[in-house]
Amino acid sequence: MYQCFITGHYLNKAVDVYCGGTDVFTGTIEACADNVLTLNNKGKYTHVAVDKIIALWPIGDGESITASGASAHHHVHK
Repeated sequence: MYQCFITGHYLNKAVDVYCGGTDVFTGTIEACADNVLTLNNKGKYTHVAVDKIIALWPIGDGESITASGASAHHHVHK
């Protein structure tokens, strides 16, 4: 996946991001720069290397984000 595609189609939208195995990250895309995707999930930020993304897809209406149990990983940076 490329930065310009992500920002052009998914910026400020709620998504699930699949990186292989059990690695699925959930959040609203806030930024994608310097080969890093930044997701916000209720004030918790996850930063994902763009070259590790296998797939991403929109979820819900973009208004509410809920983590899906053990499959969601969150790295908090405030």
